[in-house]
Amino acid sequence: VAFSPVLHGMLYGQGAPLSFLSSGIGIVGKATPAVTNVVSGGSFGLQLLSRNKEDPFGIHALGISGKAMIALVVGRTVVVPALVMSLVLLVFERLPRDPWSRLVLFFQPAGVTANVITVLATLTNQPQGAQMVAL
Repeated sequence: VAFSPVLHGMLYGQGAPLSFLSSGIGIVGKATPAVTNVVSGGSFGLQLLSRNKEDPFGIHALGISGKAMIALVVGRTVVVPALVMSLVLLVFERLPRDPWSRLVLFFQPAGVTANVITVLATLTNQPQGAQMVAL
């Protein structure tokens, strides 16, 4: 939207014809962190209720190995942020000149949060996966 003056004028500003869309998206965006935290907290609570001594983290109950778990952790903490950073570097010349805006664009998408993965697992009807990620 910031790169298209026509679209920016339609969504933002005084008398913009589609300002109701940008206002609605802003309101939903403000509620998103709270909703994802509630879903993660609920999944974590369910994980704690179903915990046993032989498999305290629930990894074996999910049917994955320790190596698969390490691959998931490395992918989420190293690979995905590296891909996002490389995409940002590809469009570096088109970024705003303001240093604070650049800082936000570099660090905001730096990694996939556990909350988002928990919500996605819950939405795809994978409660055990959501519980494992919440842990």
